[in-house]
Amino acid sequence: MESLGQIAYRKWLTESDRQYATTLESWQAVVDAVVAAHEARRWRPIESAPKTGEMMVGKWHRGKWAWKVTEFVTVASEDGYTHWCPIPAPPQEVEHGA
Repeated sequence: MESLGQIAYRKWLTESDRQYATTLESWQAVVDAVVAAHEARRWRPIESAPKTGEMMVGKWHRGKWAWKVTEFVTVASEDGYTHWCPIPAPPQEVEHGA
């Protein structure tokens, strides 16, 4: 999964190559891409969760947030989970220079 900075840079490169795009239009496209990527990663109310597929669910429990990965949103909501979000991509290995 790309970081929001990577998304912004990629989108800026794409938009800045356009001959007809103004600077304001280019930056607005960058902002829109970053906002869309951020929104795709946000926690949402459990009622809006898809009925299939894996997701993370969370709830406020004993003074802190508790979360788990599940495929069954109906079970999750019965357990008191109030929010869900897509499962983030696993960390990528970083090559270290010699």
